Amino acid sequence: MMPAPPLLRHALQYAVAKWGSVPILKAWRNGVQEGDIIAVMVKSDRKHTAKTYGRTHPEAAIDR
Repeated sequence: MMPAPPLLRHALQYAVAKWGSVPILKAWRNGVQEGDIIAVMVKSDRKHTAKTYGRTHPEAAIDR
């Protein structure tokens, strides 16, 4: 079995929201691009950060 790419592992480790590694890695192994998975995680993290700390929090305000 192929190990997950380092960037995807890093994104899972440092995500704000709780992400299950099994569904993420299964999607990657089924052909979903690493960048697409990370983009969804970043968007969700910004939403959770804004909800928890407010829209003025620097991590919530970054437009990536």
